[in-house]
Amino acid sequence: MKMKHNKKRNTAFLFEVLSKELTKQILRKDKQQQAVILEMLKTFFGNGTVLNKELKLYKYLLESKNLNERAATELVKRVKEEYDRIDETHIFNAQSRLISQMNKNLSKDVYNYYVPSYKNLATIYQMFDNKTPLPKKIILEQNIVHNLIMPQEEPNNVGNVKLRNSVVTSIVKIFNEKYSDLLEEQKTLLRKFIYSVEDASEFKFYINEEVTRLRKTLETFKEDKDIVHDANMKIKYEKVFEILDSFKTDSVLTESRVSDLMKVQLLVSELQK
Repeated sequence: MKMKHNKKRNTAFLFEVLSKELTKQILRKDKQQQAVILEMLKTFFGNGTVLNKELKLYKYLLESKNLNERAATELVKRVKEEYDRIDETHIFNAQSRLISQMNKNLSKDVYNYYVPSYKNLATIYQMFDNKTPLPKKIILEQNIVHNLIMPQEEPNNVGNVKLRNSVVTSIVKIFNEKYSDLLEEQKTLLRKFIYSVEDASEFKFYINEEVTRLRKTLETFKEDKDIVHDANMKIKYEKVFEILDSFKTDSVLTESRVSDLMKVQLLVSELQK
């Protein structure tokens, strides 16, 4: 018997479509909608929330690759045990509040976003669902184990690896249609910004590392004759350092600050060329 997948009750699917909608509004520069979506992400997927706990379990099964059969089987077992420790009533209530907020503030078309991992999300959802018959659950678990041990395709280049992330794919597609190609470091920055609501500390660490990298690269150009002998160029050059230093005092990065950093990334890339 084919089991029905209720995507509105799939926590990972809701997170994916919200992330895609956020990237869309960032590129449209609709600050009001950005604020609404960010608030939903922080409220329902912030550290310690029940949906954050469930989302992490989805990610363990989605993102782990090239495991041996024993490790894959053990991972599925541990994930199921962790899921059983979460009160399903709390999950359902949190999802209901989130769906209500999405229906109120976003277009109904948001649920129609293409999510590349949709099939795997549906499989995990049905495995977690207590209404799924036991024989069906066993088959689903075997399918998940198979996905975990299946060799990952070798990418043609580093860019293809990054583009597997559905959020980055969405960003690049929309951005390329309106503007131009993104640098690899810009793709990484945007991806980490989208997921920063889930792990703000990791994003802050990345920003510190990226700012340090950009500073070191810029410093190699301080003796460049075009900068040394051009007063305006020198002022602009020093201004970039001020921008980078300002990130040290930011506790939370907004989309405008991320945009500033992307501009510096582009400048550094052009200088290197």
